[in-house]
Amino acid sequence: MKKINLFIILIILGLNSYSQSTQDVVNKIQNSYESYNSVIKKINNASYYITQSYRANTVSDVKFYLSYAESEINSAKTYISYAEEYANSAKYAANFCNSATAYAGAAKDNFYSAKRKLSYAITELSNISITNNINDINYFLSNAINYINDGVKTLNYGIDELNNTINTLKYNCN
Repeated sequence: MKKINLFIILIILGLNSYSQSTQDVVNKIQNSYESYNSVIKKINNASYYITQSYRANTVSDVKFYLSYAESEINSAKTYISYAEEYANSAKYAANFCNSATAYAGAAKDNFYSAKRKLSYAITELSNISITNNINDINYFLSNAINYINDGVKTLNYGIDELNNTINTLKYNCN
């Protein structure tokens, strides 16, 4: 009888521990989602400034607005770093489920790639500050916009992987 009670206690403790492990992963993913939302806000702000630059009448005004856009993209990169860190933490916290670990790792990799693309956008926006040639400005701005769009697309792939992590925990590892 004591062996059965001990066995039941061990099972209950194991389930509670497993449940806590799952909750730990979910909390880290939730933090990553929150960082993602901050990234999107910063990118929307940058888009606003880019739009304003197209409405500007002078090269000086264009540069003014694009410097704000650059600052917003820089802030977005910071928030992507947070999302990347949380995804990495989720990867290690999900070590009890190989599939969830793989998905969280893929999310981390996508966030890293998105951050790199935003770095390229920042480089293009920085190039604008050293020229007064409108053709050069348009060229650099076009490149920056393409990098931003690619970064957002890759960021969304990272979110898809976090969703896959949650679904795997919910349906395959519980």
